[in-house]
Order: sequence, then C-alpha cells, then structure tokens
Amino acid sequence: MTAVRQSQEVLELLTSGSPQVQTSQQALEVLASGSPQVQTSQHVLELLVDSASFQPSQLVWMDGFDHYSSGQFSRVYHWATGSLTTGRVGSGQAGSFTSAVQGFTKVIPTAAQAWRVSCAFQITSFNAEPTWSLYSGNSQQCEVRCLTAGTRQMRISRNNNTLGTSATAQVIKANYWYHMEWYCNISDTGNSILRIDGEEWVNVSNADTNNGGNGADRFAFLANASTTVLIDDLAIWQEWPTTTPSFFGDLRVHTLYPDNNGNYSQFTGSDGNSTNNYQLVDEAQCNDADYVQSSTASQKDSYSVENPTRTPVTIKGVQVNSMARKDDAGERSQRLFVRIGSTDYESDTIGLSASFVNNTHLMPLDPSTAAAWTASSLNAMEIGTKVQT
Repeated sequence: MTAVRQSQEVLELLTSGSPQVQTSQQALEVLASGSPQVQTSQHVLELLVDSASFQPSQLVWMDGFDHYSSGQFSRVYHWATGSLTTGRVGSGQAGSFTSAVQGFTKVIPTAAQAWRVSCAFQITSFNAEPTWSLYSGNSQQCEVRCLTAGTRQMRISRNNNTLGTSATAQVIKANYWYHMEWYCNISDTGNSILRIDGEEWVNVSNADTNNGGNGADRFAFLANASTTVLIDDLAIWQEWPTTTPSFFGDLRVHTLYPDNNGNYSQFTGSDGNSTNNYQLVDEAQCNDADYVQSSTASQKDSYSVENPTRTPVTIKGVQVNSMARKDDAGERSQRLFVRIGSTDYESDTIGLSASFVNNTHLMPLDPSTAAAWTASSLNAMEIGTKVQT
C-alpha cells in the first residue's frame, strides 16, 4: 500500500518592503524593496493585484532558491544544473551558475504572448554572455544578454539578432547585485523593455520579437562559458500584450518555515508517532531522512509558520511548495492547502510519481477574501498537505 510522506514545509515571501538606509564613512547603502513522500514549502510573493476578477498580470512562478539543496535543482526545474551560495539579503541562498552547461529552465503549463521576469543577479566574472530567454518549446524567442566584449552593456535580441542595447554609460559592474525587470511581448510587431534597478535601460518597440511558435511556454537562464552569475528572488508573470506595461520595482522572496503544529496531525512521522510533526518538516533545506506520511485518503497534516522578520509593505501572493513522491506502484495524489480561520483552501489535485517533484499551490490573492494578502492573514494562517487519492 502506498502512502504520502511530507518532509518539509517552507514559506517564501517576495516583498518590496521599506528600504533601509545605512551611512558609514561617507558611503550610503540602500536596500530597496508505496509511501509517497511530501515536502511542502511555502512561498509568499508581493504582486500587484488589480482586482479580484480581472488580473492583467498573472503571477505564475517564484523562487528564493532557499528551501532545497543544489542536488535537488531537478526537483524544482524542468532542467537545472548549478550550485547554491549566499543569497542577496538575509540568511537565504542564491543560485550560482558557471559555464555554458549551467543554468535552469522553468516550464509554464500555459503558453502566453507577453511575459515579465523579475530577478536579482550578480555577475562575478565576465568571460561570456549570460542570457535570460523565453522559449516556445525548444525555439528561443526573445532574450536579454549581458555583453562581455569590453562593454558590459545589456542587450535585447531575438535569435542573437540585436534589437536594442543599453547606453554606453549603462553597464554592469562585477560583484554587484542588480535587480532586473524584463517585459517582452512576443509578436512580429512586438515590444520589449528592460529595467535595471528601477531605471529603463532598453526599450524596443514595433520589432520582430517572434522567432517562431506561438508566444512562449518557458523561461531559461544560461551562464555561458566560464562566466559566473548568481540569481536570486526570481518571479515570473504572464501579461497582457501592451506598449505600456506596469513594473513593480525591486521585490524580494522571503522563505519562512514551520514553527509549530497546526490544526491537523493525521500523518505519521518518521519517528513513529504523530507528535510534533512540524519538527520533521521544518529544515531550511529539504532533508529526505525525516518526514511525515499517510496512506489514508483525506488525511491532512498542517503547520503554523514563523512570521517574517519585517512586516511586508504589500504581499503579492502566496505559494505552497511540496516535494512529494509515492513509494510503490499505483496511483497516488495530493492536495496542498492553506487554512485561514476554520476553512481549508485546497489546490487542484496533483498526481505523484516515484521520484521527488516540487509541486506548488500559487495564490496571488487571499482565498478567504478574494483580495490582496495582508500581514495579519499571512501570520495567522497554516499550511499543509492532504492525501487526495
């Protein structure tokens, strides 16, 4: 008989925050805003929400690179190879990618014509041109490149054909964290805008950004040659095609972990009981050696989550993550959920395989109010997993 195991619960927040200013020695620093195993980690992202019924911007992915190890990249991404290092801010991690064979690809189930990608990046060596790309299947559509031939400018291109380049004074420095927002409307008469640290660097209009296919269904990053690039605070939106896209500014993914038992303790832990199950799912990086499990349909396990160290200015969304597998033949599935008040808000049914996969439940809006998340609702809720079948 197969069962469901869960070995981690994590919460990530992406916030714009209230930047702190530190002054020291005339220098000013500003931080701007059979037994399927189930690991659930939760991500919270600050996202502009226009209304409950109409969302021109739809958040489809976020990652703080915090809740897994470098050996677990393939559980989170369609393809990935690299390592993990100290993150941009706080005590978290960043992805570290070196050489032409290191990077990652995130496949989005539904294709879209227009996209916006937000991330922090740092380039520690300039030996080739790292690329941020949108793909339709295996066909590369539009991309952003950091040039290395002495200029270190940023460029938007299609199939390596230049569409626009930043000014000669707009260059990337080594060992310096930048925040990038890139909008791209994939069309024969499309447009694309690149902003670095809130400033527009490249604006391409009425240009052929379509290299074939229909829009894009995946995002990819590739370091190239012996260039080393760090990536953190990644968020991806699908957009409506427009010549005047909205930009949200610097956002951060916060990762938070379980700190106590929740309303449900129906799974059995790897320690042989159902006491203090949260202690088996609260590690900073996923550990397969401890877990909770159940083979009974409809059983649930839930946990309260630590509060963020700072109250976010706005919360753009919440994403529950679960690294799950089944341990025997036969079909097994799970649902992820958040518990707010006395109500559980569940994800769609997620099928499990015999290998660990990072499953997610992404909620741009608070499901209890159909409005933007608040700090109070975030701090009061629980996260959890359910054996569906």
